[in-house]
Amino acid sequence: MIIKDKDKEKQKKIKQEILKGLEALLGMLNAAATILTNLELKDASGQQINTITMKTPEIQILISLMIYDLRGGCTRYRAAILSSQQKEKDMFSTLLILFFIFGLVALFIGFVFCLIPTREILYNVARGSAKMKELDPAVDAAERTGMGASAWKEEYTCDCIRFDKEHQMVLLYLAITCGCIDTSMNVKDKFEELKQVVDEETKFKIEEAEKVCLAKSKDDDILQIDHKGSNAVKTDIVELKARGRQIIHMMHMLMKALYATFDDEEQNIVKYQIANSHKKQHEAQHAVILRKVQAQALLIAGAGKNGKPIASTYAGALMQIFSAWMIDHATKIDRELSAHLIGKAPQSELEKEIFMGDMGRKTNYLHTTHPYKTGISIFFGCSSMSSGFFGIGELIGGKFYLEDIIASRNNVKIYLAKPKSSASAASVAIILQTDRSNYSEINVEVAVHNSIKDHRHFPRIIGAGLHKEFQFLATEYLGPSVRDIAYRQPPYKFTLFTLLKFAKQAFEALQAIHQAGFIHCSVKAATPEDDLMAVIRIIIEFYPGNDFQDEIIKQA
Repeated sequence: MIIKDKDKEKQKKIKQEILKGLEALLGMLNAAATILTNLELKDASGQQINTITMKTPEIQILISLMIYDLRGGCTRYRAAILSSQQKEKDMFSTLLILFFIFGLVALFIGFVFCLIPTREILYNVARGSAKMKELDPAVDAAERTGMGASAWKEEYTCDCIRFDKEHQMVLLYLAITCGCIDTSMNVKDKFEELKQVVDEETKFKIEEAEKVCLAKSKDDDILQIDHKGSNAVKTDIVELKARGRQIIHMMHMLMKALYATFDDEEQNIVKYQIANSHKKQHEAQHAVILRKVQAQALLIAGAGKNGKPIASTYAGALMQIFSAWMIDHATKIDRELSAHLIGKAPQSELEKEIFMGDMGRKTNYLHTTHPYKTGISIFFGCSSMSSGFFGIGELIGGKFYLEDIIASRNNVKIYLAKPKSSASAASVAIILQTDRSNYSEINVEVAVHNSIKDHRHFPRIIGAGLHKEFQFLATEYLGPSVRDIAYRQPPYKFTLFTLLKFAKQAFEALQAIHQAGFIHCSVKAATPEDDLMAVIRIIIEFYPGNDFQDEIIKQA
């Protein structure tokens, strides 16, 4: 190792402890190397050392400097590797961003130049297919002569499988009813479809109606058109009555299916505690629909039982009512009910299939919890279907317009009516005797009212007279019955205090009747004491508890 003059100067600086940092280290290295080269080694006592060992201070200095240099080199190497990796990472990040931008640009180009034109092509194909369907004679004939808007369509769904299936069944019963009324309608496929999903008894009635009503439609044996365009009866009364009976049977099944559908919806409203505002709106619309259908049913049954031809216009009226029901009620109110039921009712209940193929079975009453649970027979089996029937909206005695039927018993019908003189006047009750027998229940009613007149629990007589040779009596219209009030909301019971108030009023009314010398036969009584017992049983029916009921009856 050659020692330069500059190195000697550095050694002096080290001895003087002037240099620091790298220069000091370099100086220490040079000094140690110089000493080792010149073998100027001495021990602690100052003696010359000719052997170099690891304990030699200069050797230790050289090793320390080499370790320091190695550590510094490793650090620089590590930094170089990290810098290289960071550069690669930045390069890959830049490539990913470029690919992402390229993908967005390609997607935009594909949407503008590929998807939009393809979408327009598909729309053109769909429109062309729709036009071809309109030109199809079979489809056009089915639309004109079939059920039209009253047939089931996907847009009629209420988003609840259970209710949708019930609506489809009602529309099938409607199709066969309208097909029996108007034999020119193209509904034979509906007959076959319905026969696949009903029980044997209902299927037999449908086949019988199909045989009687549709068998002779090709030859127009029932009705023919004369040169003036009016319908003329060609067959005898027997055939017309047979056809009328079958139409009434089909109408009977349609009414039962409609009642069952409404009852199922309202039971779900009560069971899952749907908001009272929706419940009132739902039930009100059900009542309106039922009233319209019942009015048509009464007219159809009246004509069928009298052996008169049932005009095909009745089929059109029924189709209009049910198409309005699907458009205005099923797709709006029932869909809202489905939204309320989601989350409250189990999914299995919303998808449950209610069997409605037994509407042909013979039943007298429909068991529902609703106040309009009047038996189906009131519309088809009562004597109002004879020549003594009075239609809704008919003017009675030139003074009162009939609005609705309230009750029916024997040969007497009670209607709700409005005075002709003023639309804002209070409603009245019209009692009509629907036969021409010598015995007059109207006269009995008048006699009873005159005996207990001016009593606060009985209506005041407004007028009486004749209408089409039938007697009628007009009285004040009282409020709802105890049963009607109880059925307004669950649990369909009253408190004891409310029931005692009802009982007090009932006893006062019965006392007035008994003092006048009459017995109230409507509570199934033979004596005044039986009257009181019957009222007690009616009141107990709506008592929420069971305690002391037998004891109360015994003490009474």
